[in-house]
Amino acid sequence: MTPAQIATMMDMCEVEVTATAYIEAVQGDLDQALRWAVSDRLAIEAKLSEALRAVSRGYVRGELPAAAA
Repeated sequence: MTPAQIATMMDMCEVEVTATAYIEAVQGDLDQALRWAVSDRLAIEAKLSEALRAVSRGYVRGELPAAAA
């Protein structure tokens, strides 16, 4: 990368940097870049949903200490 390219990237927001990375990864094929981005987003949402289902909502196994009972 040239210094000018680095400066341009420094001025870009996270969305622009991410979009540029997808477009470069598919050699400029915008349709494929969009498909990859949407696919990645759906995969992340599925993982987040799975993680949220795994989070305890306060149920604890075991007994209370004798002092608390």
